[in-house]
Amino acid sequence: HHVQLCGWPVGVKWCTPSKITIIDDIQDLRKALQSGECTWVKIEQAAYQKLLQEVKGKLKKQRQTCCDKGISCHIHDNCPKP
Repeated sequence: HHVQLCGWPVGVKWCTPSKITIIDDIQDLRKALQSGECTWVKIEQAAYQKLLQEVKGKLKKQRQTCCDKGISCHIHDNCPKP
């Protein structure tokens, strides 16, 4: 849809509204949406691609190296040979 929500209320955790558990935060978000302070803004394709790359970069998690890296685990030693 290439839209971005701008003007999210300060102090309200950025998440899907169904995950907001503090009534004051829900009321603040509702007021901001009703007043127009918080609105959906259409973004251009180039800005969308840039935002998408930023989000993808934040989602990539580096896995820790296992403490037994390089050591054979021999899990197949007990398997019958064909």
